[in-house]
Amino acid sequence: MNSFLASPALPTPSWLLPSSLTAEARSRELILADGLDPAIGELLRDAPVRSAVLPVSSAPLQAITLALAGERLDVLHLVAHGRAGGFSLDGQWIDAQALRQAAPLLAQWQVGAIALWSCAAGADRQLVDTLARLTGARVHAAQARLGATAAGRAWALQGEGETITPPFAPHALETWPHELASYTFSKVYQVTNTVGKESNSHTFLAPPLKSYRRGQVS
Repeated sequence: MNSFLASPALPTPSWLLPSSLTAEARSRELILADGLDPAIGELLRDAPVRSAVLPVSSAPLQAITLALAGERLDVLHLVAHGRAGGFSLDGQWIDAQALRQAAPLLAQWQVGAIALWSCAAGADRQLVDTLARLTGARVHAAQARLGATAAGRAWALQGEGETITPPFAPHALETWPHELASYTFSKVYQVTNTVGKESNSHTFLAPPLKSYRRGQVS
């Protein structure tokens, strides 16, 4: 008879444990996500928290303020690609300086806590402290990468006060194949638009698709 020793069971990641929050409690949460990356839309599928994709805007912080419409929230979840120092919304880079410039808008956010689901955004204390000061909210952010990282799946935020439960469906947390790291534009396309015998050349910058997977950038 063959005998073997069973391997000890690995602990379940905290972000996969059943949430103790009731549906009523989670109704006071809201996800607002960057609308430029379709992959983020996949992450929001079947989320147990109300969610909305921000419309394309040259003023994304104003768009967030309009979306909140003065509603009081326990937690505002912001989902966007980022890195230490800031995050990207609608192609606009949001850092501490951009937050300060939008101070009158941020003062209107009536939220208890902000969960910033962006890679390594929490590694920059100036960004976190500025967002907390201007909104009056407790800010939770990641010190490292989020999503399907090279070291495994990571969905932990750091911050004071309450523990933030990921607002995404369990299957999304387990299977979403991307990271929330910032990406760079690397390809330039020249397009000619002819209208009424006049030609106008426009240059468009396109992000490489593979940059959304495990932080690879071409």
